[in-house]
Amino acid sequence: MIEISANAVKELREKSGAGMMQCKKALQETAGDVEKAIEYLRKQGQIQAGKRSGRSAKEGKIASAIQGDLAVMLELNSETDFVSRNDDFSALLGNLVKVALEKAPASLEAFEAVSSPLFGGRTVRDAVMEKAGIIGENIGLKRVCVLRAASDEKFFTYIHMGGKIGVLLTLKGAALSHDKVLEAGKDLCMHVAASNPLALKKEDVPADKLASETEIFRELARKEGKPEKMLDKIVLGRIEKFYKENCLLDQPFVKDPNKSVSQVLSEAGKEAGAALSLVAFVRYQLGSD
Repeated sequence: MIEISANAVKELREKSGAGMMQCKKALQETAGDVEKAIEYLRKQGQIQAGKRSGRSAKEGKIASAIQGDLAVMLELNSETDFVSRNDDFSALLGNLVKVALEKAPASLEAFEAVSSPLFGGRTVRDAVMEKAGIIGENIGLKRVCVLRAASDEKFFTYIHMGGKIGVLLTLKGAALSHDKVLEAGKDLCMHVAASNPLALKKEDVPADKLASETEIFRELARKEGKPEKMLDKIVLGRIEKFYKENCLLDQPFVKDPNKSVSQVLSEAGKEAGAALSLVAFVRYQLGSD
């Protein structure tokens, strides 16, 4: 068997991130050629990742970044929280965010097919699979979103609990650098993280969700013995309460429940001297759909 030098093992470890014994075996299998050994480890990583694909990957981290008029957020999953706190996992997540900002993919599938010098010219999919093989756990990208802002819009982001919840939020106005607007953007991101709104406004609630809630409220009212002629009025009242609890602009503000989110925006706009509106938000929670 070919003799493998310690320097060769060290070089391969630095380039691949693989363990010492993995590197030594790869070099033995490739006659000491470091570049071929990297390819060997990649293939091994893909095989190992495939074997682990049946295991649940519900841990991980959410990360976001803003660069000019572009904002991205993505979720990278692992099997255990221990791995999600690993330096290699964090480095992979950071590079994925950088590539997402550079390429602005239209979908998760498009993102996984992107190649980058950050991954040695390999695709995102191959880089993730290789890291899964090296770390020894099922690791996978769950989702990615890309938002673009108009000239009168500004992004805000917030990552909660070390990556368990992530929020991207877009405000629109003419005084977006005003201290009160910056404060409002930060506070509203934290509000979204805490309150988990279903939609921005009542018009955005999916029709099937509204129909389902309406039917539930109607049946509940019947079981409560409410008169049939009063059902429409009762259901309407409960739907309004549903909107208040689930639509971001109607929700009571977490820092001051006596105000709605709409009122907070209005007050911030007045202090900044220009109207302020919330035009979009995205909230990711680790492991949720």
